[in-house]
Amino acid sequence: MSKKQNKQIFYFRLDAGLAEKLNRKILRLGYTSRAEFFTAVAYAALAGCERDAENPDTPTPSLPLSLKTWLGNTIPQISEEQILSDLQTIIRENLVPVIAMKGKDIAFASTWKDIRAIYREQTGIWVTESDLREAYTAFDAVNRTELTRYREEQMENRTNQE
Repeated sequence: MSKKQNKQIFYFRLDAGLAEKLNRKILRLGYTSRAEFFTAVAYAALAGCERDAENPDTPTPSLPLSLKTWLGNTIPQISEEQILSDLQTIIRENLVPVIAMKGKDIAFASTWKDIRAIYREQTGIWVTESDLREAYTAFDAVNRTELTRYREEQMENRTNQE
Protein backbone atom coordinates (compact mmCIF):
# COMPACT_ATOMS: atom_id res chain seq x y z
CA MET A 1 0.00 0.00 0.00
CA SER A 2 1.40 3.37 -1.03
CA LYS A 3 0.42 6.70 0.36
CA LYS A 4 1.44 9.93 -1.32
CA GLN A 5 2.60 12.60 1.07
CA ASN A 6 3.51 16.14 0.23
CA LYS A 7 5.83 16.36 3.23
CA GLN A 8 9.56 16.12 3.66
CA ILE A 9 11.16 14.19 6.49
CA PHE A 10 13.83 15.95 8.55
CA TYR A 11 16.30 14.28 10.86
CA PHE A 12 18.68 15.78 13.39
CA ARG A 13 20.78 14.48 16.23
CA LEU A 14 19.95 15.28 19.82
CA ASP A 15 21.57 14.11 23.05
CA ALA A 16 19.58 11.14 24.45
CA GLY A 17 18.95 12.76 27.83
CA LEU A 18 17.78 15.99 26.24
CA ALA A 19 15.54 14.05 23.81
CA GLU A 20 13.82 12.24 26.71
CA LYS A 21 13.18 15.52 28.54
CA LEU A 22 11.91 17.11 25.33
CA ASN A 23 9.57 14.19 24.61
CA ARG A 24 8.02 14.51 28.10
CA LYS A 25 7.68 18.28 27.72
CA ILE A 26 6.09 17.92 24.27
CA LEU A 27 3.43 15.56 25.66
CA ARG A 28 2.77 17.85 28.64
CA LEU A 29 2.25 20.76 26.26
CA GLY A 30 -0.53 18.85 24.53
CA TYR A 31 1.27 17.86 21.34
CA THR A 32 0.77 14.28 20.26
CA SER A 33 4.18 13.93 18.60
CA ARG A 34 7.52 15.59 17.99
CA ALA A 35 6.44 16.17 14.40
CA GLU A 36 3.38 18.11 15.54
CA PHE A 37 5.47 20.18 17.96
CA PHE A 38 8.20 21.02 15.45
CA THR A 39 5.59 21.80 12.80
CA ALA A 40 4.14 24.40 15.16
CA VAL A 41 7.63 25.73 15.85
CA ALA A 42 8.30 25.98 12.11
CA TYR A 43 5.07 27.91 11.51
CA ALA A 44 5.87 30.27 14.35
CA ALA A 45 9.46 30.78 13.18
CA LEU A 46 8.50 31.39 9.56
CA ALA A 47 5.37 33.45 9.90
CA GLY A 48 4.74 34.15 13.54
CA CYS A 49 1.32 32.60 13.08
CA GLU A 50 -0.45 29.71 14.71
CA ARG A 51 -2.60 28.57 11.78
CA ASP A 52 -1.81 26.30 8.89
CA ALA A 53 -1.65 28.45 5.74
CA GLU A 54 -3.15 25.66 3.60
CA ASN A 55 -5.96 24.98 6.09
CA PRO A 56 -6.68 28.31 7.79
CA ASP A 57 -9.74 26.93 9.60
CA THR A 58 -7.64 24.31 11.39
CA PRO A 59 -5.77 25.85 14.32
CA THR A 60 -2.44 24.40 15.31
CA PRO A 61 -1.77 23.99 19.03
CA SER A 62 -0.63 27.16 20.76
CA LEU A 63 3.10 27.38 21.47
CA PRO A 64 4.34 27.89 25.03
CA LEU A 65 4.93 31.54 25.94
CA SER A 66 8.64 30.95 26.58
CA LEU A 67 9.05 29.54 23.05
CA LYS A 68 7.07 32.41 21.53
CA THR A 69 9.27 34.88 23.42
CA TRP A 70 12.45 33.10 22.32
CA LEU A 71 11.28 33.06 18.70
CA GLY A 72 10.33 36.73 18.88
CA ASN A 73 13.77 37.64 20.18
CA THR A 74 15.65 35.29 17.85
CA ILE A 75 13.92 35.56 14.48
CA PRO A 76 15.03 38.65 12.55
CA GLN A 77 12.22 41.12 11.95
CA ILE A 78 13.15 41.55 8.30
CA SER A 79 11.62 39.98 5.22
CA GLU A 80 13.46 37.70 2.82
CA GLU A 81 12.89 40.28 0.09
CA GLN A 82 14.54 42.98 2.22
CA ILE A 83 17.52 40.72 2.92
CA LEU A 84 17.94 40.12 -0.83
CA SER A 85 17.64 43.84 -1.52
CA ASP A 86 20.18 44.71 1.19
CA LEU A 87 22.63 42.12 -0.14
CA GLN A 88 22.31 43.54 -3.65
CA THR A 89 23.03 47.01 -2.29
CA ILE A 90 26.22 45.74 -0.65
CA ILE A 91 27.17 43.96 -3.87
CA ARG A 92 26.60 47.17 -5.84
CA GLU A 93 28.73 49.20 -3.42
CA ASN A 94 31.62 46.73 -3.47
CA LEU A 95 31.62 44.47 -6.50
CA VAL A 96 30.45 46.19 -9.71
CA PRO A 97 33.99 46.20 -11.20
CA VAL A 98 34.65 42.57 -10.26
CA ILE A 99 31.33 41.26 -11.57
CA ALA A 100 31.55 43.35 -14.73
CA MET A 101 35.08 42.22 -15.56
CA LYS A 102 35.19 38.64 -14.23
CA GLY A 103 31.53 37.58 -14.07
CA LYS A 104 29.26 36.74 -11.18
CA ASP A 105 30.53 33.18 -10.68
CA ILE A 106 34.17 34.19 -10.19
CA ALA A 107 33.12 37.18 -8.10
CA PHE A 108 30.96 34.94 -5.93
CA ALA A 109 33.68 32.35 -5.40
CA SER A 110 36.17 35.03 -4.38
CA THR A 111 34.04 37.37 -2.30
CA TRP A 112 30.94 35.74 -0.80
CA LYS A 113 32.47 35.36 2.66
CA ASP A 114 33.43 39.04 2.69
CA ILE A 115 29.94 40.14 1.65
CA ARG A 116 28.44 37.87 4.30
CA ALA A 117 30.71 39.43 6.94
CA ILE A 118 29.74 42.96 5.84
CA TYR A 119 26.04 42.06 6.01
CA ARG A 120 26.48 40.44 9.43
CA GLU A 121 28.28 43.55 10.69
CA GLN A 122 25.51 45.84 9.40
CA THR A 123 22.47 43.81 10.48
CA GLY A 124 23.53 41.15 12.96
CA ILE A 125 22.03 38.50 10.67
CA TRP A 126 23.96 35.55 9.24
CA VAL A 127 22.98 34.77 5.66
CA THR A 128 23.66 31.47 3.95
CA GLU A 129 25.86 30.77 0.97
CA SER A 130 22.72 30.07 -1.09
CA ASP A 131 21.23 33.45 -0.05
CA LEU A 132 24.37 35.11 -1.32
CA ARG A 133 24.44 33.10 -4.54
CA GLU A 134 20.85 34.18 -5.21
CA ALA A 135 21.76 37.83 -4.53
CA TYR A 136 24.75 37.70 -6.92
CA THR A 137 22.63 36.02 -9.61
CA ALA A 138 19.78 38.51 -9.21
CA PHE A 139 22.18 41.46 -9.22
CA ASP A 140 23.87 40.21 -12.39
CA ALA A 141 20.55 39.63 -14.15
CA VAL A 142 18.95 42.94 -13.19
CA ASN A 143 22.06 45.04 -13.86
CA ARG A 144 23.33 43.28 -16.97
CA THR A 145 23.24 46.43 -19.13
CA GLU A 146 25.14 48.48 -16.56
CA LEU A 147 27.73 45.73 -16.08
CA THR A 148 28.23 45.33 -19.83
CA ARG A 149 28.60 49.09 -20.26
CA TYR A 150 31.16 49.23 -17.44
CA ARG A 151 33.18 46.36 -18.95
CA GLU A 152 33.15 47.96 -22.42
CA GLU A 153 34.25 51.34 -21.02
CA GLN A 154 37.13 49.70 -19.18
CA MET A 155 38.21 47.78 -22.27
CA GLU A 156 38.01 50.95 -24.37
CA ASN A 157 40.05 52.90 -21.79
CA ARG A 158 42.67 50.14 -21.76
CA THR A 159 42.85 50.19 -25.57
CA ASN A 160 43.22 54.00 -25.62
CA GLN A 161 46.05 53.89 -23.08
CA GLU A 162 48.06 51.44 -25.14
